[in-house]
Amino acid sequence: MMKKYMDINCDLGEGGTFDAEIMPLISSCNIACGGHFGNANSLKTAMQLAIQNSVFIGAHPSYPDAINFGRFSMKMNKEDLKKSIRQQLKLFFETANKLNAKVHHVKPHGALYHDVALNVSIAELFLEVVKEFDKHIIVYTAPNSVLQELEIDKDRIFKEVFADRAYHTNGNLVSRSNVNAVLANAEAVSKQVLDLATKNKVKSVEGKLLLLNFDTICFHSDSPNALKNLESVHQILNENHIKIRKANA
Repeated sequence: MMKKYMDINCDLGEGGTFDAEIMPLISSCNIACGGHFGNANSLKTAMQLAIQNSVFIGAHPSYPDAINFGRFSMKMNKEDLKKSIRQQLKLFFETANKLNAKVHHVKPHGALYHDVALNVSIAELFLEVVKEFDKHIIVYTAPNSVLQELEIDKDRIFKEVFADRAYHTNGNLVSRSNVNAVLANAEAVSKQVLDLATKNKVKSVEGKLLLLNFDTICFHSDSPNALKNLESVHQILNENHIKIRKANA
């Protein structure tokens, strides 16, 4: 079914060059809160940009691994991992409170995103910590996430797909170690977004059409030509009378 509205989210506050230019083009953002990147100052700057552009604000916690930008799973005992996520969310919510900013959602970053989606134990741990800050907050996660099997209001789960990442036929993302993992061409990104918006489908790297039901679509601000890609997507969505609006508006 063709969508009339789209929620476009983007990972920001990660030291990127074009945050100020990207923010007006999206409807929700995920802001790094000290695990893979970020501190109180970068959080404040990103939140202020989001407020100025009426963009929904989300926390983007990760494994505490700034060296590898949170892209690798870490072997941590449960208490240490909970402590790290808790510290990140504490900084995030404290900053939001100082700015009177409403926190709309939380989306784990990188390897933690994938581990929360695939590992029941880590998913339960993640939800346990998140609940300490907001029992009703929305969680952005993969369409096949194990979060859907846990005791959580299904309205709180926003299934996420990616505008600029390639997919396997089984629904998994192509590993970033593969040269074809990221769609760097604006035309390819725009086509994938339009196919998702009009058909809920993408073409996998194996050449098969993959059905993906979703609530929000993610752009990576660190992708090649990220700003150009977003501008191209805006144009093609406008041509097809599809509006970009906030996730739960």
